[in-house]
Amino acid sequence: MTQSVLRSSAWQKIRKAARLLLQGGPAGLVRKLFEHYTYHVDSKWHFVYLQFPLSNEFSRIPASSAVSVRIAEPADMPKIKDDLFPVMTGEQTEETKYFDLVGHPNVRCFLAEREGRLVHYSWVFLDAGSSPIVDTPFDGRLLCSCDAYIGPIFTAPGARGFIYPLVLSNIVRFLKEGSATRRIVVLVQGKNPAAVSFYKRIGFSEIPDAQRRPLWSSLGAALIGR
Repeated sequence: MTQSVLRSSAWQKIRKAARLLLQGGPAGLVRKLFEHYTYHVDSKWHFVYLQFPLSNEFSRIPASSAVSVRIAEPADMPKIKDDLFPVMTGEQTEETKYFDLVGHPNVRCFLAEREGRLVHYSWVFLDAGSSPIVDTPFDGRLLCSCDAYIGPIFTAPGARGFIYPLVLSNIVRFLKEGSATRRIVVLVQGKNPAAVSFYKRIGFSEIPDAQRRPLWSSLGAALIGR
């Protein structure tokens, strides 16, 4: 089921294109196609992949009485749709598909609630080999069955800056106490150095040689004999 959610079928892609055409007209469809092209040619090659061995100590973030963190259950779906879906914009709306995985044995969705409203979610895939990272240029040979992947992550506007560290602390504690996970893997956009710095400050490190070379780079190297 996990892979069926992560990977859209050809029919689903056709339906999505038709929906975009109806909603945004030809210009909207062209804009989406350009964004898709930019992602595959440029953006995804700037990802930075980081790791945190669970044998290391993690700087626990003090609990906040104003924020509660819990794992999503199917009964949470109406509130998720009411509180989170309306504030997700752009590419974030694509992440609504992951909520079909709520209740899946190898996936957890951590929710944060403040003042009676959900303001954050973090997805945790207990098997990184069946997570969104497999659709990136990450070298899958570096993954093992004891790796967990965190992502995607979303925080509602107005709650950004302090919610995710608290949620991440809860995730680390859960993985240490309630799973066979030995390492956490995350990815961030390298064009966002603040995000890279955040993870490094709390103990994550870059995974050496984690990214596969672009096809055009490999072809170029072969042509010049490297």
